[in-house]
Amino acid sequence: MGGGVERAHIVADSTADIAEVLRSCLHRRPSSIITCGGLGSTADDMTLFAVASALGLEMVLHPEAKEWVRKRYEELAEACAVDSAEMTPAREKMAYLPAGAEPLPNRVGAVPGVRCPAEDSEIICLPGVPAEMRGVFEESLSPLWREQFGAAGG
Repeated sequence: MGGGVERAHIVADSTADIAEVLRSCLHRRPSSIITCGGLGSTADDMTLFAVASALGLEMVLHPEAKEWVRKRYEELAEACAVDSAEMTPAREKMAYLPAGAEPLPNRVGAVPGVRCPAEDSEIICLPGVPAEMRGVFEESLSPLWREQFGAAGG
């Protein structure tokens, strides 16, 4: 799409380590930082908490994200892919975003992607499941980045 990748980091599932790498990246003032994984319902899914920590933000329940998660679990329950559509605390966790962040639709899975403004940059958080990552990228990010980078590469 015409954007360049300057660096890539692999970081352990540690809020402190992820936040430290994000702060280091922000210091270089990139237009975007992309994370993959760590958005789900389990205790080791801590990427958004690290983003909030790196930016000094609170985590807040985002009503639109909560509604997306709720609707998705209703669809999954109707398809017998999950036992119930109940909005459990683990499922609700997926709707907590850093204050000021925007959820990005995920038509493949349940957890939304996230776009978070960060000084002169933005942090884009994508699900780690490849099909979900691709879905969020193609639906939500491709149109934005085509506008930002132009038609180069695609």
